[in-house]
Amino acid sequence: MLQWLRQNLFSSRAINGFLALSVGFFLLYALTAQRGWGWGDSAEFHDWVLNHDGLICGPHFSNAHPLYVCFCRFVAGTPFAVTLVSALFGALSVGGLFLCTKRFGLSIVFGLSHMLWWNSCLAEVQTMNLAFIAFEAVLLLRFLDRGEWLWFAGLVFLNGVHLNAHNLALLAVPV
Repeated sequence: MLQWLRQNLFSSRAINGFLALSVGFFLLYALTAQRGWGWGDSAEFHDWVLNHDGLICGPHFSNAHPLYVCFCRFVAGTPFAVTLVSALFGALSVGGLFLCTKRFGLSIVFGLSHMLWWNSCLAEVQTMNLAFIAFEAVLLLRFLDRGEWLWFAGLVFLNGVHLNAHNLALLAVPV
């Protein structure tokens, strides 16, 4: 798989940088993530995911993404496990920014920014939205660079999946 990625999509440096940043920031966010029940929206989200089997909608999920809820259901068991889903998407957004810019310093500063770190340590859907935006930008840049319509089809698909995610979905329209 990695060999195919290196030959067809990205250089070894880009893949290695993406993996190093994503894993590193996931570990950082996981070490600093909320261990128990959250407060506010996070508490309501923890309660709904952990105590309502078989339902992916609820009173608070008018502004949550069904895919995020499914990921949380998959790892559900403790509030910390649910919070790790946010940490994962936060880390992937840092890696996605690196794939766009190829700059470690910028990606590290972005990953250490207050809002990303904070949202990555709570059960919030915003990190998944940010990861979608980052990967939509990656697909757009690859389409503009290579002109292959497969990249555009992937961009359209990912944008369609992303459009029903909270109010931040409007940020994907310019992409």
